[in-house]
Amino acid sequence: MMAASVLSGHETLKCASVVFLTLGTTRVFRHLASDRIVANCHKQPAKEFESRCLGFDETVAVLAECIELIRGFNPRQESFLQLVLCAISNQALMEIN
Repeated sequence: MMAASVLSGHETLKCASVVFLTLGTTRVFRHLASDRIVANCHKQPAKEFESRCLGFDETVAVLAECIELIRGFNPRQESFLQLVLCAISNQALMEIN
């Protein structure tokens, strides 16, 4: 079931002329043993993870990587709109203060 959803999403991105990216949060969880940012830590003990907010530059770098990955499978894409919710703005304001 999930594989079908991933395949469907991949096919949609290959054909899309406009893609919207939105961020809900810049909070990430780093797995301490592997020193990697993880997508999901729900089924593991909390002590194995560190929670933090990505900095402004880190967030921009992640978005740039996403854009390049999407353009990688859809080079004909004419426009790319990116909407970044207030998570980045709030993070930038916190870093300034």
